[in-house]
Amino acid sequence: MRTFSTALLVALTLGGCDTDSLGPDARINATVKFVPIEGGCWVLETRGGKRYEPIGLPEALRRDGTPVSVAIRLRPDLVSICAVGELVDVVAIRER
Repeated sequence: MRTFSTALLVALTLGGCDTDSLGPDARINATVKFVPIEGGCWVLETRGGKRYEPIGLPEALRRDGTPVSVAIRLRPDLVSICAVGELVDVVAIRER
């Protein structure tokens, strides 16, 4: 039983090391992308391909291909017509 408990603890610990696993607040590096569906939607895409749909993306950074560093807050309580990624509030953002 002790071996199983140790193996489970190791698996859970390593599982938490994924760079796209976020807590409720996080800072990520991403690229702003335009997705031409439903009239057009903006996403933040990480190098690993994870997409986040930003709420409050500044107009000045709405340029396809813009690299950004962004502090986000997950919003699992909201839905969007675009449905292209997890919804997130943009807490702070800057161009890289």
